[in-house]
Amino acid sequence: RSLRIALTRSNAPSADRILLLNEDGLRSFSAHISRCSVVPNAVVDVPADCVLSRTTEHRYGTALILGRLLPHKGIEIALRALTHEDAADWHLRMIGDGPVDHWRTRAVELGIADRVEILGRRPRNQMFEELAAADCLLVPSHREGSPWVAAEAASVGLPVVGFPCANIGPLAGDLAVIVDLKPNPVANLAQALNKLPPRRHDISNRWSADRLPELLSNLYRLDAIL
Repeated sequence: RSLRIALTRSNAPSADRILLLNEDGLRSFSAHISRCSVVPNAVVDVPADCVLSRTTEHRYGTALILGRLLPHKGIEIALRALTHEDAADWHLRMIGDGPVDHWRTRAVELGIADRVEILGRRPRNQMFEELAAADCLLVPSHREGSPWVAAEAASVGLPVVGFPCANIGPLAGDLAVIVDLKPNPVANLAQALNKLPPRRHDISNRWSADRLPELLSNLYRLDAIL
């Protein structure tokens, strides 16, 4: 990552257009701000047979984590958030590869094993079924550049909850719930689960591949560059 940043910075002075994945990049290239554009690289085409959940009343809320279940993805914080009184009515489903046995053990140790399902890796076509049935997506990562899963969730109207360092805002738009890290990220994450924007029950084509020709054409228009 450090090498990539160094190479990008060394070439920035001679570039006509600098494309960045998130606003962190804008801060890094502030000297070239007039030539910078934030362009998340997500491409999401929701399957035509995806059926969104229409249920508005649950005995409990269902939060979903999709992706690699590694420590730097904030899994420990998500599990600990479920022990907080503000998240007592929430269940957590985690889908992805990683040390799943470790997280199952942690759920038992924390006394929340009855509210945590760790399913391991699943076929990609099952992902939209999970997103459609959940109440929110959690992205509690310590660091993300451009998490596609946030765009996938927003495409089916699902609120996305994460810390500032997860960079979910550009991808989830007004469905993003940005959680403060201070003073207590665990408590803040638990409380955020009860402050979600309303789930939408329609499919968005904001991140469809169909948008790319016009997007690229506008980015590289000669009059825009000059």
